[in-house]
Amino acid sequence: MKEKLIFFYQKLSLIQKLSIPLIISLLFGALLTVMIVKQVSIIDNNTILLKDNLIPLLEKSTNNRALLKKISENLTFAILADEKDMISEITDNNTIEKNLKEMISNQKIASSYAQISLKSFSNYFKIATEVALNLIEDASEEDSTCNMNKLLIKYNQVKKDFLALNNEIDYAISKKTSLIEKTSQEAIYLTILYVSIFSLVLFFISTLIYKDFNRRINLLSQSLDSLGVQKKLMTNNDNLSLLTNHINQTITDYAIIESQRKELSKVNRDIKESIEYASFIQEAILPSLTPLKNYTQDYFIYWKPRDIVGGDIYFVSELKSQNEIIIMVIDGVGHGVSGAFLTILVKAIETQIIAEINSGKLEPSPSKILQYFNKSIKTMLKQDKSSKSNTGFDGGVLYYNKETNICKYAGAKTDLYLIQNNQLEIIKGNRKNVGFVRTKIDQKYKEHKIYIEKGTKLYISTDGITDQEGLNNSIYGKDKFKDLLLKIHKQPFIKQKEQIKESFCTFKDNYKQSDDITVLGIIF
Repeated sequence: MKEKLIFFYQKLSLIQKLSIPLIISLLFGALLTVMIVKQVSIIDNNTILLKDNLIPLLEKSTNNRALLKKISENLTFAILADEKDMISEITDNNTIEKNLKEMISNQKIASSYAQISLKSFSNYFKIATEVALNLIEDASEEDSTCNMNKLLIKYNQVKKDFLALNNEIDYAISKKTSLIEKTSQEAIYLTILYVSIFSLVLFFISTLIYKDFNRRINLLSQSLDSLGVQKKLMTNNDNLSLLTNHINQTITDYAIIESQRKELSKVNRDIKESIEYASFIQEAILPSLTPLKNYTQDYFIYWKPRDIVGGDIYFVSELKSQNEIIIMVIDGVGHGVSGAFLTILVKAIETQIIAEINSGKLEPSPSKILQYFNKSIKTMLKQDKSSKSNTGFDGGVLYYNKETNICKYAGAKTDLYLIQNNQLEIIKGNRKNVGFVRTKIDQKYKEHKIYIEKGTKLYISTDGITDQEGLNNSIYGKDKFKDLLLKIHKQPFIKQKEQIKESFCTFKDNYKQSDDITVLGIIF
């Protein structure tokens, strides 16, 4: 009876020790996940506001100022040429009024100067046309001087109102950009906090299980040692009875160990469920490939993490001009949970980069984008020579402008495969990573320019396929991948994807997948 009470006590104690930190970590994880998703939503909403509202309004406001100057010049020419018809041909006032009315009706920005600017401009244009017609009809010099002075005052007032409106919109853009930057930083810090808490809880649980398991093994070992000694000394019924008790105790210890094994299995199952939940978050931040339809004939993406979650991620972002697109393929260091957390950090920085490009603060250059990633990671993770945070990624960034048919590419230990006229060319990336302690904070990345012809095919791949191990210690390798692309590149892209998967699985055979895989292909 006593032994059974001890058994159930020990079992209950272990459940309590493991359940409490696990429940706390799950609650913290859920809370931080909600906060991170909320921050990403704020970033996306404000980026859309900048792209669809504020920046177009700023362009219209700047255009209004240029049109105002043009109207003034056209009126002057009409007076000098003594032509009334030139005044009636002026239509830029309609454009200005249309732009101002759109600003007034735009509910996304509360502009106090748009209504004022519309009223002052309408008044100015009415007076300006009347004055111009009077001057052409030979009004007296005194009246002309008086009217011109009056007109100049009106012109300067409209110019002042337009400038105030321009500054108001520019200030709103600065506020939204600052909010995006601040929110991106908060999302990154929340991600780091999530990683830290999750790692501490895993370490605590592992240590607790290890100590408890080790203690049970020691007790079992002592019991077996004692059993061996006693077995040699037993020569009578009393000794046999003692042996029986030792055997019963050993059976009880085995039962306890088996119970702990089941408990450990439960903990592992709970951890796996948490990681599977994290995979939903990672898949949620993967972009839609729909924008590629406006730029390419066809495309495919083959994305396969080695574990439930992984360190590979890709991005497809159409810029505000709607003539330019940026594609990124990223291979974060490591795989599994550690790699997945890095992809969240990279996503936050990528969102910030696209916002900077759309606001005109960053050039849409693949080389500059990799430099921005490198500087951000090294600064946020405080990577110096003594830093323990030695992390980063390899990857490639592709920019395409469909008006000029020019493509630009820069890679960090990642190559671009180009097929034109049935010839394959490999455009090499830099031999330096992005991030990591040994990469300089001002590291430069070489940018390549490609002139796109109809039928040009581009492929970007992480090293998940080429580094895969197979039979007899063989490696898939880049040569085999090149030969495969040349063999399949004339097929429809949906079949190309299946051929790549089939080639990889055939080579891998029964070996475990060694790394995360991402292969992106497009045809122009």
